[in-house]
Amino acid sequence: MSELFLFLAIGIGFLFLLLIWLLRSAVPPVDKTGLYEAQAVLTTVQVELPPRALGERIFSLQDWDFISTHASPGIQRIFLQERKALAYSWLRQTRNKIGQLMNFHRKAVRRNIRLSPSLELRLAFDYVLFLLTYEILCGLIWLRGPFHARRTIAYAASMADQLAYLSGHILVGLDPVRLSRIKTSWSGRPAAT
Repeated sequence: MSELFLFLAIGIGFLFLLLIWLLRSAVPPVDKTGLYEAQAVLTTVQVELPPRALGERIFSLQDWDFISTHASPGIQRIFLQERKALAYSWLRQTRNKIGQLMNFHRKAVRRNIRLSPSLELRLAFDYVLFLLTYEILCGLIWLRGPFHARRTIAYAASMADQLAYLSGHILVGLDPVRLSRIKTSWSGRPAAT
């Protein structure tokens, strides 16, 4: 009986890896024209991610190295508290923008018959993975501080960029008239006729 469970677990694991491989291979290659068009669509509806350079600077060790060698322990403690607050703020803003992006995407692709199920699955999988990474980052920052989360932040920022690219790539392929109406209703501005 235990052998049956072992083979079943191996089979499920294999199917899971096959699904991940399928979803990863369904992503179109990133070309500069497609990336520009995707960013233009997202900028139009005001769903831009917080600057990645800002996140990298918040989690950079340069400031901490300077403060830790030139300041008293009280100032170091205040610096760490402020940097932790900045890190949470940047993460929250990134999560909120990704949530807005997914909400806009959901409304934009509703009733579109030309959708690619594999791209939509990939987008959903990456979104869930981003949310999981976000929660892990918040816990890591709470436990160890923002400077111990640098690698994970780089991964989360890359995932956010990938989500924005995938969603923008899918949105670029929509009917231009429909997309224009959705942009107008989303941004709350009157339609230009």
